[in-house]
Formats: sequence, C-alpha cells, structure tokens
Amino acid sequence: MNKTNFEDYLKNRYEDQMNYYSKKAAENKDKYRKYQWALIILSALTPVIAALDSIPIKLDFINVDISVQTKMIVVTISAIVAILTTGLKTFNYFELWVTYRRTNEELKREIYYYNFYVGPYGLPDINRESLFVMQVENILDKEHGQWAPSRQMQEELKNPGKQNAEIPLVPGADAAKVVSSLDTTEEADPVEEASAVSESPDDADPEDEMDDVDDDGDAPVDEGADSEKPVK
Repeated sequence: MNKTNFEDYLKNRYEDQMNYYSKKAAENKDKYRKYQWALIILSALTPVIAALDSIPIKLDFINVDISVQTKMIVVTISAIVAILTTGLKTFNYFELWVTYRRTNEELKREIYYYNFYVGPYGLPDINRESLFVMQVENILDKEHGQWAPSRQMQEELKNPGKQNAEIPLVPGADAAKVVSSLDTTEEADPVEEASAVSESPDDADPEDEMDDVDDDGDAPVDEGADSEKPVK
C-alpha cells in the first residue's frame, strides 16, 4: 500500500471510526448515568413518602386526605422505578458504553504502535501500512461480532444442520432423546414375515402323524365306535 492510499484510509476510515466510537461511548455513558441517578433518587424517596402516611397532617384549606395522596405517589414512583430498571436492561446503555469505549481505545493505541514501530511494526521487511489496515479491520470485526444478531448468524454458519432439525412432538421433551428413541425402534424382518405367512395351521407335520400310531404298529382305536361285534 502506497502513502497516498494510506493517508486516504486514515482520513476516511480510521479517523471516522474513531470519532464514531468516541461519540457513541459518550452518548451511552450520559444515558446510563441519567437512568442511574433517577433510580437512586426515586428509590430513596419511596420509603420517605411511604412514612408520611403514618404522620397525621390536616389540611383544612384544601380539604385533601393526605394518606390517599401518599399511597398514590408511592405506587407511581414504584412504577417509574420498574420502568427505568427494565429500560436499562433492555437498551444495555452500560454494556454499549463499555464496548464503544474499549473499541475506541484499541483503535487509538494502534496508531501509536504504527508511529513508534512497536511490536510487529518494528520487524524488518514488513509493509507497515498494510499491517496497520489489517489490525484496524480486525478490531472493528471483533466489535461487530459481539452484537447478538452477528453471533446468531455465526452460529448458524457453523452449525447449518440445526436449522433443519425437527422439533419434538412431545412438549418439553429433549430433541436428542426423541431422535434416539426413533432410531432405536426395531423394524420387522421381511424374511421372518415371509416365513410366518408361508406357514399355515392346516399343514400337517409328518412327525405328528407318526405319533398317532401306537408303539406296536397298530392303528389307534376309535373310542366312539362300538367295541362289540354282532352275533351271527
């Protein structure tokens, strides 16, 4: 990379990203501190206002029940505190402040490494401009990879088979257990089925027929026949 392209990169890319991350870090820092101060003040006022309910205060000139008004104020402050707490967890002002500031500091130190030949920039026969561009882009890619949509996309690229995985039919069942139970199901053997069909209960076994003959060779006697012979 020549000096002209490098100067253009510094002006249009490096300095622009430095200003962006510095500005975003300051914005999220201010938002986080405002939310936190509001939570601290409201949380401290809630027990004080709730204690006023037990103090008898009579305001004849406005004819207002102070106990009812105190309860309404406490409920309102509690709702505001819940909203602010949920907002902090949803918008992640603190996490964004830390992430933007860390990225800004990493970019800031890289230009010092380049100017003072620190680390790999001091090695002989190395293109310092190309190395600087590569280091800056690696820092930016690392920051972009921390976002939730980016992490989800990287996981999908690493494990594409998960997108086509079937959902188990049993609610609350583990998909792996369901798939393993389906794989271990025994299938009927077609050879055994064919042999079972070919066998018929009407078919006689020769050995069974031989069992019907007595040991002395005589045929079995029919018990239902008349044993007496007619007299001539």
